[in-house]
Amino acid sequence: MVFSPEEEIPQVDAIIVTADYYFQEIEELFKSRLLNSHIEVRLISDRGRDVSSLLVAVKDCILDYDYVCFIHGKRFTQITPETVEMGLKDKCLDNTLYSNAFVLNMIELLEDNPRLGIVSPPGPSHADYFMQLGDEWGTNYEITLETAKLLEITIPISKEKIPAAPYGTMFWFRPIALRRLYDFDWSYTEFPLEPVENEGTVLDAIIRVYSLAAQQEGYYPAIAMSDYYASIEATNMDYYARTMNNAISSVVGRGYHHDIIKRLKDAKENLERSAELLGERNRAIGDKYELELKSLETMKYMESLQKELADAKGGRYELELKALETMKYVESLQKELDNVKGQKCELELKALETMQDMENLQKKATLKYQLTKFFRK
Repeated sequence: MVFSPEEEIPQVDAIIVTADYYFQEIEELFKSRLLNSHIEVRLISDRGRDVSSLLVAVKDCILDYDYVCFIHGKRFTQITPETVEMGLKDKCLDNTLYSNAFVLNMIELLEDNPRLGIVSPPGPSHADYFMQLGDEWGTNYEITLETAKLLEITIPISKEKIPAAPYGTMFWFRPIALRRLYDFDWSYTEFPLEPVENEGTVLDAIIRVYSLAAQQEGYYPAIAMSDYYASIEATNMDYYARTMNNAISSVVGRGYHHDIIKRLKDAKENLERSAELLGERNRAIGDKYELELKSLETMKYMESLQKELADAKGGRYELELKALETMKYVESLQKELDNVKGQKCELELKALETMQDMENLQKKATLKYQLTKFFRK
């Protein structure tokens, strides 16, 4: 923070929370800048970043104060180059501790509005952050609901409505308005270890829960700017509005804000319907192509079956020929067998006749012998 020489720095209690072991040098530096103030440096675990610094490191004393300004020196590593990060830091610091007069005005604002619970700088909209305008929930909606349920926050939460959250985690607040966060027994182990994901962690959820917790206690959140930064923001927003309006009007024509929004929504619906019809047409073409391929495959399959059938018929014809040849061969063998049998029968007859002749000859020889023997006597 920068104060001009003529401004008197108000007396404050400054509690510096750090994981840096050079805390003595840090304490001396702050004492040299914040004269007549109570300075305390606390060494903590390097886990939970700025969130654990606020909810764990100073839990024992935070409710003793009426108003607190919370700032930090954490690097915003989600987006490069560093000039974008420096722009976010400047926006946060210029709208929390811009000057002594600004600090006094902020305290007066809180005193004059007893139900004002938390006051934050406007959200970032420069460079890469422009793409997040309107999508401040990002991927953190579900985990924010879970954290709110854990803290028994019952106020309505809608994805269509973004919370007035301190997206750079630098803000003024009334500690009693965030009592629900301090009544919960947070510990360092409940926060993720480094390196931490850019989105979707309990750290991102708590950033969005700050204002919701205040609303649960009956307080409301607000956004405040220094006059210096308000002029910059007004210029930027005017530039955004003009250039966006010119670009959109060149497509859907000029009109009232709500008319242009409606035209854009209608155009989006028409595009989606056209894309749906185109998808259906492409699917139909694809189905037709698949049917044609299947038909072609079926025809090829039928041709292969016909070929197999023809081959089978040719094979059957060859088998029939072979069977016929076999039958003829069997018949010829049968004839040869019959011939052999006939020849055998003739031989048997001849052998029988020969045997009979031999018997007759034997008989004749025997008779002749007997007659010869008889006559000799």
